[in-house]
Amino acid sequence: MVYIKRIVDSMLKWYKCDFVKSFAITLYIFLPQVILFKSIKYMAAVIVSMLVVVSLRALGVWLYSLVALYCLAFNAVVLHIYYHWGNVAITSRIQAAMLAPPTEASGYIKAYVGLFEVGVLAYLIVGVVMLFRARVSECSLRVRDRVRVGIAMTAMFYGLNAFGLDKYIVPVYYTRAVWDASQWKAIADSRARYINNIKESLLVKDDAPIRYEKVVIVIGESVNRKHMSCYGYHLDTTPFLQALISGEGKVVDNVISPTNQTRFSVPIMMTDATVSDFSKFARSSSLVMRLNGMGYKTYWLSNQYESGVQDTYIRTIGDEAGYSRYANFVYYLGGVRPHTDEVLLKFVEDINLEEGVRQAFIFHLLGSHFFYHDRYPGDWAVIGGSNGVVGEYDTSINYTDSVLSRIWERFSRFDTLFVYVADHGEVVSDGVSGHGFYPGYKDEYEVPLVVAGRANDPRINELVAAGDNGMINLEGFVDIVKYLADPRVTQLRLSESRKVISLDPKNVFDYDALKYFSSSQNSVEPQ
Repeated sequence: MVYIKRIVDSMLKWYKCDFVKSFAITLYIFLPQVILFKSIKYMAAVIVSMLVVVSLRALGVWLYSLVALYCLAFNAVVLHIYYHWGNVAITSRIQAAMLAPPTEASGYIKAYVGLFEVGVLAYLIVGVVMLFRARVSECSLRVRDRVRVGIAMTAMFYGLNAFGLDKYIVPVYYTRAVWDASQWKAIADSRARYINNIKESLLVKDDAPIRYEKVVIVIGESVNRKHMSCYGYHLDTTPFLQALISGEGKVVDNVISPTNQTRFSVPIMMTDATVSDFSKFARSSSLVMRLNGMGYKTYWLSNQYESGVQDTYIRTIGDEAGYSRYANFVYYLGGVRPHTDEVLLKFVEDINLEEGVRQAFIFHLLGSHFFYHDRYPGDWAVIGGSNGVVGEYDTSINYTDSVLSRIWERFSRFDTLFVYVADHGEVVSDGVSGHGFYPGYKDEYEVPLVVAGRANDPRINELVAAGDNGMINLEGFVDIVKYLADPRVTQLRLSESRKVISLDPKNVFDYDALKYFSSSQNSVEPQ
């Protein structure tokens, strides 16, 4: 009891010394957290966090200043996210920003940095000035009093853990988000080691049975099928695909993507990972390796970028191909504006398409990722005559259709299985557009699946019938392609799951419970 009294006495000395001024500065720094006010528990954790940070000044002004600056920077980010996206999934959005490649990050800055961010910058500058001015007045507590304040601070910190409030501690709350994001590189490295260990066991001789000599899979980007005329859209955005489905091609209805983010959708689509268990990504081979095992020469041609943590684990899929090439604007063209998907056609020209040789191509497009007007040449005719966001998006869909037409031209003379699919959909309006909302909107999951092969291929017809009669979740995309390409697979296995991911795998929702963007705001809870 005597020692506790001494700790209290030291705290009182500290309060008399400099507490009010330091608390005022700290309250300013934590103002975004006060504005958020998610719950009583959250606010209690914020108050205790402020007391802990304030107490640091009793231990040393530089220690206090460094921690306060750290909190100030994170809270500025929180303000930005809160203004544009609301008071939900903030840590997931911090992770998404960390994992984005440079060009996606620059596109985001162009779209979402404006006048409000000037206010955020002012908040930062004022906070820095307040901290600098406070630095000149060092509190003159004795060493033993500083130690006692430190003990009290530690007790407050661990008290939060005892009551289960540790997940709300600021800045620990956001530091964990940064740490979790940093683990994706470790996942990619783990998967690369796994693939290297099993690669030889998956390869078979070229005389394995196949159904098609060439396999062409095109993965689109941010494609909302309701903006495609081959799915009934009122504008003629996809004339090639419409012509294709009048002949060898078929459209598959009721297809949804497993997530609304590329960094999870492509790994789930291309491996055994699922919405419920993304961890399988680290310990499963991809569709590319399966095609290698059928004796195909495999080619991964991507207009997505090599740089960025996001692409590290998608890159592990591309590395399974015998030949891979990336149209990274930083390393390939040296320009500032990302080039259009037409560059992939130039890559194909450098590859010898051989009659009688098994070859499988996976094209990863930049497609309709924002900004939409950057996805087609400047002289491309705008669909619908509108220069608004919807018109630009529709034009990007139309340009992708022309790229698909030219890809098909190069392979149509062979016995070819052609598959066009998208990683996720898109919310499209002149007011709000994009993907990665929380909770997600149905617009972000409704994607196309167009398949072409030999006329009246019974397996393609069976897939179309499955789409007519129920939901198809693209977490089962590997099984779909295997059934269409490999005669040894005798049964069509589909995922009819309604579960989808919003932002990251810990946020799983029922697709049927989500709403369309135009109807109203979502308010469903993760499962």
